[in-house]
Amino acid sequence: MRTSSDVVQAFIDRTFPEVGKDCPHFPVMVVLFSAAFLRSTNIEILCDFAGYRREYLEAIAANMSNNKLWVGDEYPASGWLRDGRLDQDEFAQQVEAAIGMLWYQEAIECGAAIDVIEVSHSWTQEPTC
Repeated sequence: MRTSSDVVQAFIDRTFPEVGKDCPHFPVMVVLFSAAFLRSTNIEILCDFAGYRREYLEAIAANMSNNKLWVGDEYPASGWLRDGRLDQDEFAQQVEAAIGMLWYQEAIECGAAIDVIEVSHSWTQEPTC
């Protein structure tokens, strides 16, 4: 039986076929899309939904929070997903911010980021939270 996370992964794979499921950016995309879909950036909720390890999600959360894209348990910058439409350019920029490769002007500390790719072995669906 397919889970909601499976549906999100299939959507990301269909929408961005050039990325592919083996790319280290793919799980970051799944996490951001899941957070927007769930309207929550709560680590426990995302762990349960996406199945990724807590440390991995915390690294993404740190980068997103530093860029003020995630505030507390909310995702006020999820405007790239509205009315069933996906702004691929803004989504791609936020993926870069989540990875730690891009800083928005509003960032608390430019250059202060966790290299999510370094934590990429954690994205495999091994033991979660």
